[in-house]
Amino acid sequence: MNLFRICIVFALAWSLLACSSASSDEAFEVESVGTELPPTIEVVHQEMEAIAENRYCDVDSDCATMPIGQRACGGPSAHMVYSKQIGTQAIVALENLAKQSAELAQQTNQRNQMMSTCQMLPPAVAACIEQRCVITSPSNLLESGTPDPNLK
Repeated sequence: MNLFRICIVFALAWSLLACSSASSDEAFEVESVGTELPPTIEVVHQEMEAIAENRYCDVDSDCATMPIGQRACGGPSAHMVYSKQIGTQAIVALENLAKQSAELAQQTNQRNQMMSTCQMLPPAVAACIEQRCVITSPSNLLESGTPDPNLK
């Protein structure tokens, strides 16, 4: 009789364990369907660089800069130079990515409790030099037009 009870208890426990693992698997599947990881700041900056890659210009007014990222105390962490000749749709895409870059940087700063000197970057000025848009004022920018990853 005891052996019979032990077998019943074991069978019950086994079936409960199987049911609970199936329901947790189903819950995991439901939660994971359609979930995408947000892009990283680096990916956003790479997308911006790909859009702004053609920096061809004829005159200074063909060139512009856009603030990107965000410092812990506020303000952009860098500026990106681009040619207005890339077209309105591309400029709108750059603006949207710049906003996304600032939001991601702000989230990172808050999550990591980042602090900074609160020194603001001077506004960047773009010019057309040898038919290429470049930044002519001091800025946290590499020659390629992308932010220097070593400067935060």
